[in-house]
Formats: sequence, C-alpha cells, structure tokens
Amino acid sequence: MNNQDTRYNNQANLKSQTSIIKQFGYWNLVRLGEPRTRRAIGVCLVIVFWLLLIAPKSAQAAEVYFWPADIDVHTGDTIVGELRINTEGVDINAAEIEIVFDNFEIAGISTGGGIFTIFSKAPSIEGNMISLEGASPEGFSGEGVVGRITIRAKNQGEASIKTTKATVYLNDGLGTPLNARTRDAMFTAQTKSQDLPQLFSKNYPEEGKWYNNPFISISWEAKEGREYSYVLSRDINEVPDNVPDEPVGEVRLTTEEDGIFYFHLTECIVSDGEYECGPKVTRTFFKDTKLPKPFEIFLASAEGVYEGKKFISFSTTDEVSGISHWEVFENGKWYVAQSPYVLKNQDDIGEIKVRATDNAGNQITSVWKSEAPGWSWNVIIIVISVFALIGVIKIRKVRDSNQNPA
Repeated sequence: MNNQDTRYNNQANLKSQTSIIKQFGYWNLVRLGEPRTRRAIGVCLVIVFWLLLIAPKSAQAAEVYFWPADIDVHTGDTIVGELRINTEGVDINAAEIEIVFDNFEIAGISTGGGIFTIFSKAPSIEGNMISLEGASPEGFSGEGVVGRITIRAKNQGEASIKTTKATVYLNDGLGTPLNARTRDAMFTAQTKSQDLPQLFSKNYPEEGKWYNNPFISISWEAKEGREYSYVLSRDINEVPDNVPDEPVGEVRLTTEEDGIFYFHLTECIVSDGEYECGPKVTRTFFKDTKLPKPFEIFLASAEGVYEGKKFISFSTTDEVSGISHWEVFENGKWYVAQSPYVLKNQDDIGEIKVRATDNAGNQITSVWKSEAPGWSWNVIIIVISVFALIGVIKIRKVRDSNQNPA
C-alpha cells in the first residue's frame, strides 16, 4: 500500500468514526429528548467543547523512561528493555511518545500485557526512533509498562536512549494534556571478547523473536578443563553463583511461566582449589504459549457510516507477546483485516469467522452466526468512548500544529 492509499484510508477511518459518534451518540440523545432537554444538552456540549480548547497545557506530571539504564552493554548483544510510565498519582487514559536510540539497532517492540490496549497510532520504527499513540479507555494510575523494546548495540563507544516526546492525557473527561518528565539512559558499549562462549538455541533460533515452544534448548561449545555456571532468570542483572552446573554444552530447561527469560552463563577454571569465573554471557528468550483472550464479533450498519454497508467490530488482548494481526473469513477465504471491517459479502451473511494471531503464532478464532445478536447499547457506548478518546487527541494535535506552525 502506498502513502496516498494510507492517507486515504486514514481519512476514511476518521470520517467513519465521526459518523458513528454522530449516529449513535449525540443525535440519538437529541431525538429522545424534549426541547428543553435538547437545549440543555446543547449548552453542555458547548461548555465541554470550549473546555477542550482552553484546558491548560503547561502542567507537568508523570515520568516516561527506559528501563534498565545501568547494565553492561556489548556490541551485538540483544537487550530487552521496557518503556515505562509512572503517573505519580494522576489518572491517565492516553499518551503520545517518541523515543530515539543512538548507536543502537532497533529489533522490535511488543506491547503485549502493556497498560495501553488501543493504539490510534500503532508503535512504528522509523530509523532510530520509535513513536506511538496509545490509549486505555478504563484509565491507568501507577507505574506500568507501555512496551518492551528489543535493541542491539552497534558500535563500541557511547550509546544513549532519549525520550524526545512524552505527552500524557488525563482521564478527567477532558483529555487534559500534560508534558511528562523524561529520563535518559546512557551506556558505554564495549566490544565482546571472542573467547567468551557463544550461546545458541535449536528451538528459539532467532534472539528477540517470540516462540511458543514449551521448553528452552540452549547449547554452547564446552572447552576441556573448564566448568560452567548458569541460571535461567527473569532478571537481566542476575549473575550465576560460580558453582559448577551440569550438564555442560547443551541443556534443556522447562518453565511453566511465559514471558521474557535471560540465560546467564559464566565459564570457570579451578585455581588454587577455588573457582575463578569470567564475565557472564547472556541470551534472551521470548516465550509465549498462551492464546489471546476470547472475544466477540459484533455486526452493525448505520446510515452515513461506510455508506450504510454492514461492518463488524472485534477486539481482544494478548497479555504476553501482544496481537500480531487479525484475519476475517468470508466467501471461503481468509482476509487480513482490522476492526472495524466492512464485509465484502453484504447480502447472504450466514457465518463470519475472525481469527486473532499473537506474535508467537498462537491463534484464537471467534464465530458470528446469523442468529447472533447485534450491538448492545453497552457495546455502542464503549465504541463511542474509544472513538471520542482518539478524536480528542487528534483535535488537540491539529490545534497545536495550527498554533505552532513549523
């Protein structure tokens, strides 16, 4: 898809979202009310509109930062860090973030299990920068993870991770924006010694990629006269205990947990009856054996929305690796899709299947049948809230760009 097609689709989506809000939200309220009620609603909407325009923007709270910021970095090593937000007591429901990596190669970002479940702009990698716009309709307060970022140091020398934009939006009904504080992470990348053991895996061959294998296989070339101490941990900073472990050269480890694991290994020699161990080497494993959460499919149509065509809506989350993509089955074929999805077959709608696939390849499928109910008012209210939240952010961005032209 070219840039022109992308712009057209974005404009069409915004137009359809606005139409849905009008169709199911404000206009239905007006039609249900008496003249006095309509006037009261109109006054309230005017007040809310002006509050959105004049709400203060100079306040500052919350902090956005990259963790960890105090580890040894070697060129070529894979590092998995977390982009975190600490709201410092305030309740937020959205954020816009840009983070720049100097002397690091960005291998990927995963938002599975993060605090944001909806993205008006999905996390994207552009050169040495990651940008995203995420939202949580129910709101969030506390310290949490936005996403896990996989990076590799490119060259020996200074390396840094800097957040260049961090705007959070309060969950106050107005979407009041706050400029969050940021904390830079500075590193010194060192060249890895060629004498250190090299770690490999048969069933997790690509470091930094999610897999759904239940066990982890690790191998290295064991040297004669050397002992090895190792540990599989959730802590990137953990160090083996310098007590020799068995077997050596190849191990198979099993854990019932899912998530990101670090295999730390040190090579040891016996000197004067004591073990002397060298620097540790680490390999990262991304394990996810769980399915995405079950979800429902909702069918709807409305005048002025997608030209009155029937469309479906669906949503779910994956708490470990995150959702990779969606597919819709109709007319005997699977189509890559996203919600909302306009049906290709508008006439004889008998059965519709929607499949969600996470980043480890785990899949879950839901089925809509013709006797299934349509949208309930609860669902409609949720959809309106989500679209309205995204709309507030986009209105503010347009306003800010007009007030601060380049």
